[in-house]
Amino acid sequence: MIDAFLRKPPHEDTVVDITGVAVDDLVIASVAGLNWLNHCAVLASVERDKFSGTQRNFRKVAVTAQRWWALEGSQSRCYEMLARREKPPSMLYLIWLEYTQLAKTIAGAAIYGRSIDRGTARDRELLKRDLAHHPSEFETAPALTEAMARFESAHDPDDLPG
Repeated sequence: MIDAFLRKPPHEDTVVDITGVAVDDLVIASVAGLNWLNHCAVLASVERDKFSGTQRNFRKVAVTAQRWWALEGSQSRCYEMLARREKPPSMLYLIWLEYTQLAKTIAGAAIYGRSIDRGTARDRELLKRDLAHHPSEFETAPALTEAMARFESAHDPDDLPG
C-alpha cells in the first residue's frame, strides 16, 4: 500500500472516485481525507504553518516507512513490535496518526482559537478570576490541566477530551 501511495501523484480533490482496485481506492481515499482535513483546518482558522505541506510531509513519512520495510528482517521486526503492542509503520497506521494529528490541530483551533497556548492561558486566567476568592480551589482544580495534558498526548481521536 505504501508503494501504491508513492506511485500516485498528489491531488487536491476531496471527492473519491472509486476505481474498483482496492489498494488504489484506499490510497485515493487516504489522500482525499488529508485534503478534507486541510479544508477543515482552513475553516477552523488553524495557523497555516500547522497544516501546510501535509501531503508533502506525509509522502516523506511514507518514503521512510518504505525504506523500513525494504530492510532485511522487517517482517520479524514487525512481529516483535506487534508482540510489544507497538505499531509498525504500516500505511493504515501512518495515515491514522496523520489524521489524528490534523484533527487535534483543528479541534484545538475550534476550541481555543488560532493559538492553543493563548487559549489555554486565557482559560487559566478565567479560572483564576472565577476562583479569586478561593485560591486553594484554583490549585486543586485539575480539570483544565488534565484536559490539556490529555489533548496534547492524544494518539487517537478517542483520547481527546470530551
